[in-house]
Amino acid sequence: MSPELGRQAFRLAIFIIMLSGTMLLCQPAGSAGQVLSVASLVVGLIFAGIVAFLARRANR
Repeated sequence: MSPELGRQAFRLAIFIIMLSGTMLLCQPAGSAGQVLSVASLVVGLIFAGIVAFLARRANR
């Protein structure tokens, strides 16, 4: 993975995490919006983990 591609992918993951985390704070408990915000947060965290794993693997 090129460093620029990894950097941009990680920025996208951080953007998704921050946006979904912010939206999670604004949603009422038990609403459909809260469920979608949690799902988006999980997707962002998984994506960030995959990008970090691939970046470390590429450096070896």
